[in-house]
Amino acid sequence: MLKNRSEADLRWEWETLTQMLAGSLYDAMPVSSKTQVLLGYVESRRDQTRPGRVAQMVIFTQFWDTLEDLVRRLRQAESKLLVGTYSGRGGQYTDPHTGKLVGTERDEIKQRFLRGEIDILALTIDRTIYDDGVASLGPQLRFATYGEPVFDAILALSEDWPPPGCVRRIAVTPQGLDLQYVAFVANDLGTELHLITDLATLAAFDLDETVTLSEADTLPFIAQLQVLADAEYRLTGHVMGVESDNERSGRAQAALALGTAFGFIKGRQKTGLADENFWKELDACRNRIAERLTQVGGISVDRVPVIYEQVATAFVPFDVKRKISDESFWVDNAPPPLLNAALDAAARVGDGIKKKKSALSTDFVLSKIATEMKRILMTG
Repeated sequence: MLKNRSEADLRWEWETLTQMLAGSLYDAMPVSSKTQVLLGYVESRRDQTRPGRVAQMVIFTQFWDTLEDLVRRLRQAESKLLVGTYSGRGGQYTDPHTGKLVGTERDEIKQRFLRGEIDILALTIDRTIYDDGVASLGPQLRFATYGEPVFDAILALSEDWPPPGCVRRIAVTPQGLDLQYVAFVANDLGTELHLITDLATLAAFDLDETVTLSEADTLPFIAQLQVLADAEYRLTGHVMGVESDNERSGRAQAALALGTAFGFIKGRQKTGLADENFWKELDACRNRIAERLTQVGGISVDRVPVIYEQVATAFVPFDVKRKISDESFWVDNAPPPLLNAALDAAARVGDGIKKKKSALSTDFVLSKIATEMKRILMTG
């Protein structure tokens, strides 16, 4: 393959492929549903008083590749978004003047975030924090969250510690979630009551410790806090639904691949074209599909088992219809990705059967495909 190709030719090809992978091909990749939720959440945190800014937030991920992808997606949405990264590879932040990412030390990233010069901080964390527990880190402890022993102990202590009389704790429940959204009402030296929801507000606050607040004093702030909580967790409340839909669509896609293989081979059996040996039939199916796809853009496949109705309303990127006449489903104009995935799924079922290839019948594998399809659909 390298004959008659110079070093300059190879270098040009390498540079061109690199640009394609970094540019148009990457941009053509679909955005995952989780990333879409994240982008929507970021959008909901826009600061209306500061164009181009969002309320500060931290994104945790285990893998560098995921962090890199998230940062790129965020910067695609808005190139001058003040994004920072913090990982074992160091740190980066967005230059507010040029919009370019600038590399720096991790300590500088922390300081910039604390000074409010980074709105979105994306960082990687070691999986052992979750596997072994925070206590295993000993003196290396830096971050903690709900469910970790150290954080839970600190949280329990803060709940038992009584604030001064001029400060009163209030809490509401965000709509659709089983958690508390906590803030404080405090009286400053100017005898005004304020809702305290972040450290920045508290930093410029002088407590009037001669005043004692009552529950009635906090009532006007409950509704205000409820509005903040509902806005903050509006998208979070839909996450479980999104995850459930994703899982159902995944099962539907896996079942559809098996069902398409089942229906395609059954159709060949009905016309007398199918081979009795499964592996010979699988090769014949691949050849037939390759021939047909050179002539037309897709192939209609019927006889998809009726059990598919369990997930018929789930999202799949193909047109699947119910065939009333024989209680089955059919795929109108099944494209190459689905057909290839179907035969690959059938091959995996065949590989899992402990029989000689020469002795593996098509009918037996079809029965196993139907069983595997049922197992997938009944799971969850």
